[in-house]
This record gives sequence, structure tokens and C-alpha cells, in this order.
Amino acid sequence: MWKMKRVGAPVVSPDGRWAVFLLTNPAYDSKESSADLWLMPADGSAPPRQITFTRGGESSPAWSPDSNRIVFTARREGDDESQLYLLNVTGGGEAERLTSLTTGAANPAWSPDGTRLAFMSRVYPGAADDEANRKAAADRKARKYKAHVYEGFPVRYWDHWLDDREPHLFVLDLATRTPRDLFAGSRFIAAPGFDGVSATSGSEVTGVWTPDGSALLFTATRNRNASAYASVLMHLWQIPASGGEPKLVAGGDFNFADPQFSGDGAKLYAIREVENDGKIYHLSRLVSAAWSPATGAGAFQPVAPGFDRSVNQYTFSPDGRAIYLTAEEAGHEKIFTLPASGGAARLLLPVTEGVFTSVTVAGSPSAPRPRPL
Repeated sequence: MWKMKRVGAPVVSPDGRWAVFLLTNPAYDSKESSADLWLMPADGSAPPRQITFTRGGESSPAWSPDSNRIVFTARREGDDESQLYLLNVTGGGEAERLTSLTTGAANPAWSPDGTRLAFMSRVYPGAADDEANRKAAADRKARKYKAHVYEGFPVRYWDHWLDDREPHLFVLDLATRTPRDLFAGSRFIAAPGFDGVSATSGSEVTGVWTPDGSALLFTATRNRNASAYASVLMHLWQIPASGGEPKLVAGGDFNFADPQFSGDGAKLYAIREVENDGKIYHLSRLVSAAWSPATGAGAFQPVAPGFDRSVNQYTFSPDGRAIYLTAEEAGHEKIFTLPASGGAARLLLPVTEGVFTSVTVAGSPSAPRPRPL
């Protein structure tokens, strides 16, 4: 069972015609495992075909707004860390490497006009550019000891020790191929409790473009250092795409996750969970707020107040009028649907075995809209 091939989540092109997914070939030796990208028509009218053929595993595929290109991360020959690669699906040819950062790249996201990419890199504290990161990496590699000194909390994530690198958001202009660290030198990351969302390989931040492409939203905390005795609060922040100081979009005694804009850009949705109310268990609820480029988000309100299940993931119908979400119920993860304007959620289809995850709707308005390049 361990060595069975595994199909990853489908990523549907903005025009709804294609789906790309990862096919992983596991191995007992992690160096022998691989993961390649496969492409197939979204309607299933033809069998899938493999479009990458490398030993190093690909991950995080994302479609361009015009549905012609895919950006993904991979650690190929000559890469010390995973980098961004661009593949022209319609024109064919080999994938082109976009970044060569010492600290690598992850979580790519296209700007609405298809001219820029947001991504994450875990950089060394105080490093203002890649040269500083390269020097810090070389200094650590040259050390004759492997002991770590921790001056803050946390020090460990489940089965491995944490290093001192921190997640930063970057923007890459595809015309100049020059990446810009949006967090570098900001007061925001100077807080001792700054961190992203905890993940297996280290904390992460994921950028979500505003509809006009002028800024990025992301979730992060500024009290990770208090996690030994207090709730870690993941708040929603906004930063200009040109860099600067992030500003708070939504905070308080809540955890926020998975921000998404409606197709018309008039609303901002997110998953929100209450904290610090003296209770142990809380439902993760889907909430929404009016969005304006000038004033930002209004007050968040539950989209389905009577839904007594924790929302795991959500997406929109092609016309933007309905929401599809997944939630656990009776030992299964099921798909529910409800009006995007709010209302009661209902079960979309019966589930008697297994689970549904990573639901994607062809032509969903939550994906970037195609625009002339």
C-alpha cells in the first residue's frame, strides 16, 4: 500500500477546460520517490498525459489567468532548494526556471493580469537580499557543530527541530525576472512573535492577490512566542504588492484562514474560528465581508450561521452565486452547498464511504479571471 501511486488534488484552469494534478510514486527511500505533473481535459473526455519527467518532485501547480501556462515548484538538477518553474502548456517545450534563490520558493500565485507571481521563501533573520541569505547559509554550513541555541519559543514541530528561518512574501515581475522581498526591513517581522502558518517543513505564508492586483492578503501571527501558554492567533493582513508595512484586515480573538475574493471582487470570504472564550472546541465557520479597494474589508459575518459543522475548504460556482464546501459529518468528509449571499447549507450528494477533499469547480470565479497580456 505504501508504494501505490497517489493522485494529488486537481487544479482546474481558469477557462474550465483542463485539470492538472500531481502523481506521486512513493519509495521506501525518500531519495527514490518522485512526483510528476499530469494533464487531462476537465470533462474527462480523454485520458491524462504526463507533462513533466524529472527525478525531483514537482508541487504547487498554478494556472496563469489565460490558461496557457502553469507555474510550479521543483528541486531539479543544480537546485539546492525548490525553485519556481514555468511551463507553456499550449506551446510545449521544457519548463523554464524562474528563480534561483538561496532559500528557495514555494506557494506561487498569479496576479490577476498574469504579469507577476507572488510566492513564499523562508529567509534568514535580518537578511535583506539573496546575497545576505547566501552568506548566512554558507556560515551555517561551515560550522563544525550541529548544536542549536534557542532564545524563544517554539523550538520543535512534532518530530523535528525548527531552525531560525522565517517565511517572507515575495513578488516576481515576469518581465524583469527580479524577485522582491515584501517583508524585508519591515517593523512587522521584527516582532518576536511573528510567524506564518505551521506546516511540516516549517511555517508558511501564502499570498492572495486583491482583485485589482495592487496588494496581497495573507494570514500570519505575531504571538507565536506565547504558544506555550496562550492561543496563537492567526490574523488576516494586507501588504502592497510593491512592499511596505502590512496592515491588519481582520484580527481580535479569532483565527482566520483561506481568504478568497468573490468573482466580482465585491466580497472577501475566509474561514474563522473563535479563540479565548474559555471553551475548548469551536467550529470553523465561513464568514464574509464587503470589500472595497479604498477602505478594505468591512465587518465579517457568518455566511451559514446555522451550519453546525466545521468548514474545511470552500470554493465558488462558475456564476459566483453558490458556494461548495467540505465538512466532516458522521466520520465522512462531505460536500455541502449554500447561496454565496448566505443561507442554509444542504448536502450536495450522499456519502456512505470515504471522503471528498480538494473540491475545485471548473470555471470558478475564485480563480483569476483571464485578461489580455
